[in-house]
Amino acid sequence: MSYSWGLASIGLVVCIIMLFISKPSITYISPQKNNVAKGVGLFFLLYILNSIFSFWEWDTYHSWGDFVLAKQYENFEINNYEPFYNWLASITRFNYFLWRTLIWTPACLFLYWAGKRLNILNRNLLLAMVLFLVFLYSARNLLGLAMLLLGLVMLIDDSSHSKVFGLLLVGASYFFHRTMYITIIFAAIAFFKLNKGRITILLLLFPLFSVATTYLINNIVSGKWVVSLGELGNDGNKVVLYAGMERAKSTIFGIIRQIITYVPQYLALVYVVKRIVFDNVLEGDKQQRIWTFLMRFSFVCIYVASTFYFAETSMWVYERFKYMGMIPLTFVLAKVWSLEPKTNVWVKALILLQLLSLSYRWLDQYLHWS
Repeated sequence: MSYSWGLASIGLVVCIIMLFISKPSITYISPQKNNVAKGVGLFFLLYILNSIFSFWEWDTYHSWGDFVLAKQYENFEINNYEPFYNWLASITRFNYFLWRTLIWTPACLFLYWAGKRLNILNRNLLLAMVLFLVFLYSARNLLGLAMLLLGLVMLIDDSSHSKVFGLLLVGASYFFHRTMYITIIFAAIAFFKLNKGRITILLLLFPLFSVATTYLINNIVSGKWVVSLGELGNDGNKVVLYAGMERAKSTIFGIIRQIITYVPQYLALVYVVKRIVFDNVLEGDKQQRIWTFLMRFSFVCIYVASTFYFAETSMWVYERFKYMGMIPLTFVLAKVWSLEPKTNVWVKALILLQLLSLSYRWLDQYLHWS
């Protein structure tokens, strides 16, 4: 299918409406004043529709083309998809948008229920989501990631009475994308405490870990090491394929795009780590345990992802691992915002820089697709 700026612009309109609902100007001036639950239902309805009809996402058109092709055959399986998604495609008779509805609707609802469990369903969460999550990426792995997030919240939260159900959700999430076992491993690592000393050590060891990931990639590509993404289908060479892809050479405009995109994401991580670990802003909060865990979870995912950034291979591993961390980071960012008694340079910088990033994203897409 051909990319369509006309269809993609629907997402731009939705983005503007979501920003209007979430009131970024209030958080910018006084974050605690945006701890208001108005517009939450409408926001998540728009989130669901935007995820189902994500015409702004490149991969939407690729998958759409696969479904158009699949309709021409009586028996057809899409090689890149896990068994569940192929089964779902078959029972929907390869109706692409019905298939997306059955995936992205529960995915978005899992995030809604996680926010409800965390008592963070306010406009600060809506703002964090529209800035850092809603238009970051739209792939089927969101279902597994959202399921895992809710499962972890139910499993860890001291006030939860559904720990067994939470554990079942964590286990079930494994089957909804081939990379979920990696995310579950990251979540397990996040149970280890993260303090000032360990953060300092990890930062000092970062160059060494970056060299190690390059060594790992080189051995996978050469065939010395056989690594599986945990596929449940017949796609065992997927890791080698992604690891062996040549990294695109960035022009000066590509470098500028990366700076505009990545700086606010890392600034958000630094901000929540500073406020939670160094400033102990969660002291006395009855849900401190789960919020601290989610902060560590996002840190682990983004830290590991960053070690792959410097490898001479495709950016796929870096982007996929980082996306795993952006979901919990978005919730933690909203929580920290909700605790800020007054605005500060961190809050202002995050909002302005991410608004710039979103603006650049839409302008870049218009120039390429129009």
